[in-house]
Amino acid sequence: METFELYLSPINEKQFKAIVTQSGETDSSLPFFDDENDWRMTLLRSLEVRSFNSQHFSSHEQEWLKTTGILAEDKNNFDNNYLINIGQALYRSLFPEGKVENAFKKALGLAEDKNTQLHIQLRFEDDSSKLSRLADYPWELLHDGQDFLLHHQVTFSRYIAHHALPPNLSTFERLNVLLVSSAAFDKELGLQKLSKKEQKAIHKGLESAHDAGHINLDELDYATVDELRKYFTEHQGKDAPHVVHFDGHGIFAKRCKNENCRTIHKRISATHCNKCNSQLPKAQGYLAFESEGDKPDYVSAKELGVLLQQTSFADGNQKSGGVALVVLSACQSAMALEGESVFNGTAQNLINHRIPA
Repeated sequence: METFELYLSPINEKQFKAIVTQSGETDSSLPFFDDENDWRMTLLRSLEVRSFNSQHFSSHEQEWLKTTGILAEDKNNFDNNYLINIGQALYRSLFPEGKVENAFKKALGLAEDKNTQLHIQLRFEDDSSKLSRLADYPWELLHDGQDFLLHHQVTFSRYIAHHALPPNLSTFERLNVLLVSSAAFDKELGLQKLSKKEQKAIHKGLESAHDAGHINLDELDYATVDELRKYFTEHQGKDAPHVVHFDGHGIFAKRCKNENCRTIHKRISATHCNKCNSQLPKAQGYLAFESEGDKPDYVSAKELGVLLQQTSFADGNQKSGGVALVVLSACQSAMALEGESVFNGTAQNLINHRIPA
């Protein structure tokens, strides 16, 4: 695998520098701006739904979606090529003509000659959101005019340049993997009952790795936070999990701070609770764990980060045990859409709590 590191540094809300070490840099602008209007949220909402519903978009938004090639001319359905149109706009933004595009094409050609993957690592400063929300964009949809880059054996990752010492990880012949499969759902928030197919597919893949001798697989009997905390207490030292895989619902939302209410609000533009009228805090990521009742137990990214950090790296150098990787098979678990911090998404918050990956 060949790696192509691309550092994205914001200049202001709209403009940024794309920098390739030793190859140069190119100034560029974020896509989906119309004069002074930032259509980022409209774009992301269009990618969250399977089919277009006019009730979810204002007439102003619908007109912009049509002009951009996301919505069909009749404004009743998404354009047949809307993902391609989005991907090409993203490509022109990330790789405008110049040194960075030339460096990328050279790296892609080298990977193709070696018949291997090209891995694009997008690097963001941990405080970049104070100037721009460029980390929010769906860069993985990049389309070069011929095909999506994902179809060119190109893979993506996002690296937060967090100023902390990396942990001194020990090596193990077999990794201890803990699978946490939550069946919690919430129809009021549009979180439907989960199909068993994905859960079985994940389990089958992990069992294959277990049978091949790569991992020791264990599964939480009940996908509650209390059971997870109990598991960490009872499994320490050589039995402690190195990898935690959560499979279930996730949501980026606001939760009422009133202890007698605690209502989850999916609409992050809301400022006050629709049940008790308390002022709402900033949005963050939540995972839907199971509870003893019928309702899901929404665990915030911060709460989960604190729990996992207690098992992990105290000072970044000396302690080499604990959870080294968290896998989140959950919707919106990488979403971080508002505020000045890039760390309010679930995955990002875990990085902020010293989970390496």
